[in-house]
Amino acid sequence: MNILSYDLTIVLGNLLDNALTALKQVPSKQQKDFLLHMQYNKGSLIIFMDNTYSHPLYIEDETYKTTKPEKSKHGLGISNVKNVISKYDGKLEIEHTDSKFSVSALIPFVK
Repeated sequence: MNILSYDLTIVLGNLLDNALTALKQVPSKQQKDFLLHMQYNKGSLIIFMDNTYSHPLYIEDETYKTTKPEKSKHGLGISNVKNVISKYDGKLEIEHTDSKFSVSALIPFVK
């Protein structure tokens, strides 16, 4: 099974949008880090993204809630990423510390 380009766009687009939005909110005096690593290995696409953030995270029922001002136009990104990863029987891990947000995704290309 190959991932549809549309689905890959959903995953990368949402993760990049969230990371870049978070970086914009980091004060200018604070270190801003962003890392994106993608690799094809043993029939799977591996995506790792790590970024600095400074705003509070809102988590409700194990779901990250948007911190963007226009909530009616935002808030589905991580859910959409989870749906795509699930569609391909992949794995998604999200972790955070006080200043770093990390996402790891594994999407099998072959069943």
